[in-house]
Amino acid sequence: MKIQVQSEDLRLRISESELACLISGQPISFDTVLADQLLFSARVELGTAVHVQRTEQRWLFVLPAAQVGDYVAQLPRRDALRWVLADAAGPQLNLDFEVDVRDSIRLRGTRRGRRAA
Repeated sequence: MKIQVQSEDLRLRISESELACLISGQPISFDTVLADQLLFSARVELGTAVHVQRTEQRWLFVLPAAQVGDYVAQLPRRDALRWVLADAAGPQLNLDFEVDVRDSIRLRGTRRGRRAA
């Protein structure tokens, strides 16, 4: 899993093998550790609605299973699945989720009759 952060944009990109885990109901995660100290931890799991939660160094991303399933049915594709999260107290956050298109093409080939979107 790769996470890219830029201002109000957060991008989650996963591999096909990580996608297989996620679709099978297993969360995917990683920890970044330096000198036995947790610097950053992220976990992605499927649920019923999009939700982002942060506590200290730990991030949890819950993505709607139905929308992720629709997205996966159209792989490989170059565009991300996007959610715009906002509340009255501050700016919006754009959360993008995507499966590495090169990995998808390697495993799935190109979609019949067209190139990857």
